[in-house]
Amino acid sequence: MRLLNRDAFPDKSPEQRDVELKVKFEGVHNTELATYLRLHARNDDFAATVLKARRYVDAAEIRPN
Repeated sequence: MRLLNRDAFPDKSPEQRDVELKVKFEGVHNTELATYLRLHARNDDFAATVLKARRYVDAAEIRPN
């Protein structure tokens, strides 16, 4: 995602692109995940937000026995 965003918007600074990617990523369709990220990844950069999202999805997955 970072590479595509960098190629699409070469005139923006890396910090601007990172903030925009984070906002887009937080707008996921899973409302519980979106709420979690708004609460727990508010001050994180894009990479940290993705890591927290992965951890949340792994922890929230309920597998049948």
